[in-house]
Amino acid sequence: MHCIELARIATLIAAQGPSLATLQPNIPADAITRYWVASRQRTDLWNRGLARLVDLEAAGRTLAIDAWWFEHVPMIEEILVSEMLTRVMAGVGAAVDKEIEDREVEPVTHSVFQTHLESRNRVLRVLLFSRGRSVEQALRLNRLRRCVERWTDFLIAPLVRVRPDSIQFAIDAGRAQAYASENTADYCDRGSGGVNWLSAATLELSLGGLCDRRAALPRANQQVGQSVLACLRPQVFDSLGVPHTATTQRILAGHSPECPPARNSSDGNRGDKHVLFHVPQTRPAAPNLVRWTF
Repeated sequence: MHCIELARIATLIAAQGPSLATLQPNIPADAITRYWVASRQRTDLWNRGLARLVDLEAAGRTLAIDAWWFEHVPMIEEILVSEMLTRVMAGVGAAVDKEIEDREVEPVTHSVFQTHLESRNRVLRVLLFSRGRSVEQALRLNRLRRCVERWTDFLIAPLVRVRPDSIQFAIDAGRAQAYASENTADYCDRGSGGVNWLSAATLELSLGGLCDRRAALPRANQQVGQSVLACLRPQVFDSLGVPHTATTQRILAGHSPECPPARNSSDGNRGDKHVLFHVPQTRPAAPNLVRWTF
């Protein structure tokens, strides 16, 4: 699976984000555990690849450094592009567990988010200070980074409308707030179709011209994508596989289409407990990100 496919999945999750935040469904414990495990394994592979570059630079192996850049550019692109999905999942996890005393989803999604930030900062440091890359390559990766940042804030915006504290998962809070405040009528029902397939197609076109055709870790990406999709219940989709609108989901769940369902803290005692969720976890503050421009 290419990293662009993960960006497409991020668009799907973002389209369902307001509905998930409002209905607060019970996300399967097995799915969220698989998401944590798959993300952790992929991060370990990323760190090995980045550590290899550090070793080569310490040894002064110029030719090997050039070969590293040729082989690992898809991995760098993957770290930058897949951050969209990580941030959207972190926002959805925080929104789903907002009014639940015994939080189960947010600690996992936020842990993956923090780990991904560390990998992203390492990539930005490599792009700033490492040798062996061409100017054209550096400029293309910088354009990709900026494109991903804009799309990330766009995908976080609908969730900000129903959960304002989700702004913490945006890259540029002002830009995400601007996206959330414009076209109010278009965002009233995020699953109505326009932002679902049209945004996915536009996103794919935007990233397709900036990304390498090679996939760095296709199997690891597939495991992450499958675990994310497993977090969505089958009831979210109709018989044709098209996601229901937020209004339709409220009706199918037995709630009023106009009024969001009330959720008490006592509803947080879910039956499908897992060992990852027995110990309460606090949510640390996101570290300052490295910002750079040419």
